[in-house]
Order: sequence, then C-alpha cells, then structure tokens
Amino acid sequence: KSYGYDVGSLTASQNLSVQKTWLAKLDWNISSDHRVAFTYRRNDGTTPEFADFSTSSRQVSFSNHWFEEQRLTDSYTAQLFSHWTSAFHTEATIAYTNYHGSPINNGPAFPEVDINGVDNVTHTAKGDVFLGTERFRQINTLSTKTTNGSLVGDYALGSHTLVFGGDAEKTAVNDDYVPYAFGSYVFSSPANWQAGTPVSTFQAAVPAAGF
Repeated sequence: KSYGYDVGSLTASQNLSVQKTWLAKLDWNISSDHRVAFTYRRNDGTTPEFADFSTSSRQVSFSNHWFEEQRLTDSYTAQLFSHWTSAFHTEATIAYTNYHGSPINNGPAFPEVDINGVDNVTHTAKGDVFLGTERFRQINTLSTKTTNGSLVGDYALGSHTLVFGGDAEKTAVNDDYVPYAFGSYVFSSPANWQAGTPVSTFQAAVPAAGF
C-alpha cells in the first residue's frame, strides 16, 4: 500500500553545527542626568542529529528520520539610568526573552518504521533500517517566555552608601512531549514489510477532550 511518504535518502549529510548571533544596541542621552539604553540580541543555533544511524550497531536510517536540535533565543532589554541628585542614583531595567528549543524534523509527520533483517551491500550481515518520524520527536516542542523587571537605587549618606532595590520575574513554559504519538511499527524482515505485517505496533493514546 502506498502512503505517498518520501523517506528521504541515505546520502551522507554534513555533520555541521551552526551558531549565529546578532546584536544591536542604542544609547540615548535624554539629558545630562538621564540615559536610556536599548539592547536586542538573537542567538540562532542548530545541530544535526542522525537518529538510529550507527554502523557499530548495524542500524541505518533515511534522511527524513533525522532532525535538527534548535536553539533560538530573542532577548530585548531596556534600561533607564538616572541621576536625581549628586547623591541619589537609580537604575531601572525591563527585559523580555523568548526561547524556542523545539527539534526540527527533516520530513513530514509519519509513524516510525523499523525494518529488521536487511542485508548489507555485501550480503555478509543483516541490520535494521529506520524511516518515518523518529519516535521521541513525533510531538516534541519546547518554548519559554520570560519577563524580568528590576529597580535599584543608591543614596550617598556621608561616608556610607545606602543601596536598595527589588526585582520580579515571570516565566511561561510550553513543553509538549508525546513519544510514539504517530505510532511505531517493527517488521521482522523486508518481506514482512512489503506484505504489511508488522511483528509489533505501538501508538500513544490521544487524551479525551478537556484532559
């Protein structure tokens, strides 16, 4: 039976991690006593993961079974520096950070398929071939949003300096993790795979509405 799914290829891919950083900063002297600073930073990194591809354990997988680990962070910071008098200074800061750490699958959503007993090119050994979406990345998303605010002041009192302040932080986390959400099918041989008769199947249950 044809499902119209593209398994990808066995062609080697570059094992290359990429990390890019952008930074922008703006300083504004409102007056001789007050200054504002705005900072934006983006960190964007990816690392390829070749799931179930290991010559030592006699496993290979098609490229649409692979995925990339993502690390994307956008940070915004605003600061106000104020000199109210020669003795009294304050620093107010508000910051917002948006982080995405969800893996990026190479191929479209599809159950994982593990075909056992596949001959190597010289017909001297047998191993497993994997295709479809890797079992632990079928539903796997992570993101956080953090807002932080602080106010710090110092007051010079003779030979002493009084320092006071406070800060608050709020973080919202979205973490979805459902392995085997699309299912996993294991076939004992290429012949059983062609016949559509797996030796084992597994799929995580979908919760009822409201749970």
